[in-house]
Amino acid sequence: MLMQENKVKNYCEGFTLIELMVALVILTILMNFAIPEIIDQIKLAKIRTQEANLKEIRQAIDKYYGDRGRYPKTLKDLTTTTHPYFSELPVDPFSHAADWEVAEKPNKSRWYRTTSINYPGAPPQWAPEAESCVYHVRPRPVNN
Repeated sequence: MLMQENKVKNYCEGFTLIELMVALVILTILMNFAIPEIIDQIKLAKIRTQEANLKEIRQAIDKYYGDRGRYPKTLKDLTTTTHPYFSELPVDPFSHAADWEVAEKPNKSRWYRTTSINYPGAPPQWAPEAESCVYHVRPRPVNN
């Protein structure tokens, strides 16, 4: 009688291979639905952050114009004045650097990059002339 009880106990302990396989299949199916949603939410958050950063930069440029009667020569002017508009320029969440593209106010068809980072298809680096002014700002294109 004692031997029969031991056999029953040993047989009932743990999970069978089939039960483990079914659990793994169910988890895999659930993860196939969850992972793309998480990735989409991360990308959406980066887009919203980028839009907010661009809005802040444009507002700072407008405030700079309101305070001084002229537009800043470079985006660095927004951080180096006696009353800075930023402690540092906002970072683009896609490129992870403060490397925006800018255009002069009268000529939005001619864009310049604000950093020395030379990425594929990069426009020339911003080297403002005395009469130039920054007004249009956009994120640089990032190829993933």
